[in-house]
Amino acid sequence: MRTELDELKSRLARISRYVTVDNEDDDGVERVYMECTDFTLRPAHDRRQIAAHVGAGQQGVYFDLHYPGMEHNMHTAIRLSVDEEGVPHVQVFGRDWKTRLELMVQNDHGLAAVLGAEGAPGAVMRALPGGGSVAVLQPDGRTRGVLFHQDGGEEGQGAQEKASSTDLLFASAQGSTVLKLHTDGTSSFMAAGTPAQPDGAVLGMGPDGGSLMLHSKENKNSISMMCGELISCLKMHPGKVPDGNDGLSLLAGDFGSSIELHDEKGAQRVDISALGGGAGLVFLKDGEDEALALRHAPGSHSSLSMRGGSKAEGVFLFANDETAFVKVTSPDDETCHISASVAKGSPSLMVTDGSRPLVMAGRTEHGGVICAYGLKEAEGGIASLSGGPLGGELAICSNDGTRLMTLHSTDHGGRMLINNDLGMQRVTLAAYDEAGSMVLNNTGSNGLIATVTPEGGRLTLLDPEGKMLAQLP
Repeated sequence: MRTELDELKSRLARISRYVTVDNEDDDGVERVYMECTDFTLRPAHDRRQIAAHVGAGQQGVYFDLHYPGMEHNMHTAIRLSVDEEGVPHVQVFGRDWKTRLELMVQNDHGLAAVLGAEGAPGAVMRALPGGGSVAVLQPDGRTRGVLFHQDGGEEGQGAQEKASSTDLLFASAQGSTVLKLHTDGTSSFMAAGTPAQPDGAVLGMGPDGGSLMLHSKENKNSISMMCGELISCLKMHPGKVPDGNDGLSLLAGDFGSSIELHDEKGAQRVDISALGGGAGLVFLKDGEDEALALRHAPGSHSSLSMRGGSKAEGVFLFANDETAFVKVTSPDDETCHISASVAKGSPSLMVTDGSRPLVMAGRTEHGGVICAYGLKEAEGGIASLSGGPLGGELAICSNDGTRLMTLHSTDHGGRMLINNDLGMQRVTLAAYDEAGSMVLNNTGSNGLIATVTPEGGRLTLLDPEGKMLAQLP
């Protein structure tokens, strides 16, 4: 009995080292305190099973909850632990001992991981400085989708405040981003594509308006669209935006609209515009020189200009309410041209070579007139052909306009006048009905008069004073 009593006292002494029972307080509650490094809780109906297990060691403290049933004996279902570095963990296990859910603190921010069968990665949610993210994973651990948010704030001293942003990304099985949604409070955009072309389509909206960009599979062609408060634009490019050349551009706004066409090297070749109430069609050469330009200005004029290989204007047509004008210019000499115009019912034509006109044609009070000019400025003569009220006239003049010969018709016949270099008449040949005559004079006085009538011919000689010297009937 003594031995058993001593053993019982020894056991009670050992138990009292870890179990303390306080007396009942005023409320009649008796408190029991236990101190140990390992604690196991078993169900009352079957002490072979473990319901909960609490332990502590050099690697930290843990609290395990086990699956019920002998077939799952010792299988942990939930574990709460704090490792030796003071990092807390919460783990939920499947019946295969593989982790299904894990909660922890990483760099003073929360982290949650959700896993599937056999511990395959499923999703990760974490808090980050100024934001957080949620990632959806495929079984090999590669990310397939991410939702990310970053709070704004100042980037540095004196810097502007950075706007908060939120992003949603989707990736392919190989990890390439194929869809991205972004917003930062002032602008938003969406980029959709394939692993080979991640930005095949980009749709955006900012403070100035919306935009859309489309790229082909290998960036051989692209389309860009933009819509703002003052202008909207559509461009088709050979190549990638914005590196590719402009192939076709459409612009529209409160100023009007225009279309630009470019060749394979990016040089503009065609411009079609409707601006300020007017319209224009322009074909361009290298260096943005106009090759053909068709323009119309309401209430003012319409024009057509054509150029060849040179910069000289080859053909120019102009028309307004008062005048119609056509000009054809030599490709290698701008001073050599032909021009024709009609103004207020009066047509005219001019052929010019250099600084002098060569031929002029127009209208006078009594009919049309054609003038031809010599090439040399100091020696070239002038010839004009005109129509009169009863007949026509041909005049040959010196370079200063002095008439030297005149051939014209009357209602009775024709007449030719020959003058000296001062324009003084010296020879007259005329026909009058059935008669003809020739008169020669000197210093204004007739010297010889020859006439032919139905009655016969007559020759009269005169002295310098105009007195008859002899007459031959």
